[in-house]
Amino acid sequence: MNKLYFFGLLFLLTVAACKKEKTCPPQYPDSACELMPSVEYPKLDISNEPDAWYEADIEGSTSTMGTGYESDGFIYSGNVTTRFRTDTPDLTPGTTKVFDILYFNFFLYKPASNYLGQSIGLLEFQSPAFDIDTVADLRTLVNNLLSPGIKTVSDGVDQEGSGWVIGLTIRGKITESNQTSFGGVSLYTVGAHKTSPNNYFEITRSEAKDMGNFVRFTIWCNFKADLYNGLGEQPGWYFGQIRSGKAKLYVDVNK
Repeated sequence: MNKLYFFGLLFLLTVAACKKEKTCPPQYPDSACELMPSVEYPKLDISNEPDAWYEADIEGSTSTMGTGYESDGFIYSGNVTTRFRTDTPDLTPGTTKVFDILYFNFFLYKPASNYLGQSIGLLEFQSPAFDIDTVADLRTLVNNLLSPGIKTVSDGVDQEGSGWVIGLTIRGKITESNQTSFGGVSLYTVGAHKTSPNNYFEITRSEAKDMGNFVRFTIWCNFKADLYNGLGEQPGWYFGQIRSGKAKLYVDVNK
């Protein structure tokens, strides 16, 4: 009986130690580790069907965020960024070629006064990325990208930009109401660097509305994800799972 008790206690201590390591991985500085156990997942009223929102079960913690357009706390960016690659077949090995990558990025923030002094966790969604030189028709690209259906979730195994990326950023403490700039810890599906069978992203509905100079696409999504810190090129440290979630996002595309 004493032996069973001893081994049972040892097992519980081992599990507790694993959980503690998950909370504060050695790769992170102490300032980042301190954010992990204190994070709050915002819960806002989305019952009135706001213009953009998400809700998710993150490791058993419910997070909901709803807002209007940019001025009210929803940020969308569709931009061209510069990336560097050295593995291009048509160049001499070691030669750097510059690629302009087009992608969409969505994330929500609404640090109202009730979050002052708190660390909060906010979701982020990134679309697949495309070499701008290969895009002949932006409207056709967006129509295909935002069409209903199950999409590939990027986990860092395939080429960069080949699938959707789901992320969670644990922001540093909010110091002022309506703050839009934060430090913190970012965790993404792409940080796994290995296949994650739990990852899932589906656009269930898509609508396009002519707004004059641009077209506003609205998409409704279902998703779940395994999140990693993505440090280095090796499989990152596992944070946890978005067990289930749904979102309504929009994209403005110039004509």
